Amino acid sequence: MSAEIGLPDDGASTPSNSDKPATSGRRAFLGFLAAPALPAAIVCVIGMALHDPHPLWGTVLIAIFAYSAAFCFGVPAYFILRGRGVTRCSAYVWVGAAIGAAMGLSFSLMVFFSHVAAGWPAVVAGGAGMAANAVRVIGFGAIGGALSSAMFWLVAIRKPERRV
Repeated sequence: MSAEIGLPDDGASTPSNSDKPATSGRRAFLGFLAAPALPAAIVCVIGMALHDPHPLWGTVLIAIFAYSAAFCFGVPAYFILRGRGVTRCSAYVWVGAAIGAAMGLSFSLMVFFSHVAAGWPAVVAGGAGMAANAVRVIGFGAIGGALSSAMFWLVAIRKPERRV
């Protein structure tokens, strides 16, 4: 079936294909579609649990950053790791955490420069608060990236158990 749409088969149906890589194009595609939604879903659930009146604003913002990170940095990282034959979950988690932290840093820099555009008094007035928020955003980005990449690994990289 996957040959009909141009994707390689993962070999799960035939035991003679055991030398094929564990990742199929279809599984990687599904991983890249599903994994970036995880941090956004977590924020939405937490927002609803805390009775946030607008939990979808944070969810949409995080989804935009997560999918941007996945397609701009995650896809090249996946091809680099796959090209080197890396299949360990920890490698994917560390790469995902680094990508997530970089996205958190980029968001924090956007906020900082928007304050700069408003004038230096706004930067001085919000200095300590902005620094604390930046640390939280970078940390959440790293955790979200690690969770997303762990989910990607489960969907796309982990070898499925063969049932006898």
